[in-house]
Amino acid sequence: MSALNETAKVVRFNQTGGSEVLRIDEIQLPRLQKNEVLVRVQAVAVRRSDLLWREGLYFEEPKFPAQIGYDAAGVVESVGPEVSKLKVGDRVSTFPAVSLLDYAAHGEKIIYPETALMVYPESLTPVQAAAVNTGLLTAYFALLELADLKSHQHVVITAASSPMGIAAIQMAKALGAKKHHRHTVRSEERGVAGGRSGSGHCRRKRGCPRSDSGTD
Repeated sequence: MSALNETAKVVRFNQTGGSEVLRIDEIQLPRLQKNEVLVRVQAVAVRRSDLLWREGLYFEEPKFPAQIGYDAAGVVESVGPEVSKLKVGDRVSTFPAVSLLDYAAHGEKIIYPETALMVYPESLTPVQAAAVNTGLLTAYFALLELADLKSHQHVVITAASSPMGIAAIQMAKALGAKKHHRHTVRSEERGVAGGRSGSGHCRRKRGCPRSDSGTD
């Protein structure tokens, strides 16, 4: 089933810069290609990659008018003829397996490839589902696929109070890394945030506080 004669409001920009370059445009949605899915968006998340993309500092250069956004969650409204795993009504979230030159997630309806969507657990809200995938999947790839982290090993996580760092701490714990895995931060406030995420040991760069979580 293809999406025809539908419009949707999406976030776009015609030049790089700060948030003031963003605007909401109503666009005509194209016909779904073989493996594409039409999603009615319920929540989006903003990440550093979105800011770099908007500012022209990302590893890809935007082509104008450029859409934006890697992270969203919503409900499947229509599917292309070769979509095999998703169906109308599924609650799905995006993950970063596309180029922003081809697909973007910040809009009231988006077209996305099936290979970059997943059905998320019923225990999550759309807001939670939109927020978790990029950080956790990146951490999984780095810690398991690249580093092959074992349950008896220690791990050092830099920028541990960032969303990606917090996801890495949680993933390391889930993989069974040693309790006193270390993370590094740059400020007292960030040290507190890292401790709350469940890190075992905080290494201060500038003012990371002492606490019961094992900071030094």
